[in-house]
Amino acid sequence: MTKFFKYVVWLSSVGILIILAGTYWMGTQLTAPAHTRISPSSFVPRPQSIQFLDPSGKQLAGWLVPGNPACGTVILMHAVRSNRLGMASRVPFLHDAGYSVLLFDFQAHGESEGETITYGALEKEDVRAAIQYVRQGNPSSQIGLIGFSLGGTAAVLTDASLQADVLILEAVFSTLDQAIVNRVRQKVGLLAPLLAYPLLWHFHFFYGIDPAGLRPIDAIHSLPVPTLVIGGTDDQHTLRSETEALFSQAQSPKELWLITGARHQDFHLYAPAEYETRVRAFLNTHLHCPQTSSALQSDSLSSKEFTP
Repeated sequence: MTKFFKYVVWLSSVGILIILAGTYWMGTQLTAPAHTRISPSSFVPRPQSIQFLDPSGKQLAGWLVPGNPACGTVILMHAVRSNRLGMASRVPFLHDAGYSVLLFDFQAHGESEGETITYGALEKEDVRAAIQYVRQGNPSSQIGLIGFSLGGTAAVLTDASLQADVLILEAVFSTLDQAIVNRVRQKVGLLAPLLAYPLLWHFHFFYGIDPAGLRPIDAIHSLPVPTLVIGGTDDQHTLRSETEALFSQAQSPKELWLITGARHQDFHLYAPAEYETRVRAFLNTHLHCPQTSSALQSDSLSSKEFTP
């Protein structure tokens, strides 16, 4: 019995060490920067390269595509471990509708400074910085935000201090806890909690990423802006139930669009025609773009400096 007990203790210790080692490795991979050099995109015609600082002094890189100043600016915010190119396909239809479009790389992504991905904890400050950049150029400019996954999460987590006029959220998780469980489950099935919760502790202990502060489901109710919530019915990273719950907590006016068959993927590329129709209609309703003349838009594509 004693020998068996020692064997069980040894086996349990080895198992715990394996879990801790796996958690540490996974945690470092998930928070490691995703820097890359950004190449020109055929979707983004003659953009102005821009840089602005977040509150901590990190330089963020992006593009600005001028439009009709009276229509306001749409800020596009990408997913985790992506960059501004991940949202670039949306630029043509938004610009054709008259909007100026700003795309940027979150800290620790693309060409922006930063060494740690924090799943919204610090990225929310990048959202504030992008909005401030637009406001500095034109204090009266209306602003719409479109964020996929991390991008939408960061926007929601700004809480009531969000100085935007329209919010479009795509595949935004309800809580970081649930997001991690969902993703780990794709790898290890029912064993997900054994790795997910140590991983959350790792985030908190090593990087100061507190899961209690990364709960869009709690933060969204404080955002007094028209909100369009979009999700995929087959998304296993952000479950349909999470999307519906997020929508239920949003203030009115609000709309919900569940895309049949869509997974955790670029919704614009998955259903381009319907995406453009729905998003354009929502923006036009709440940003009140007064004119979408193709001639004006063509002129606005000149390479001259632009105030958003």
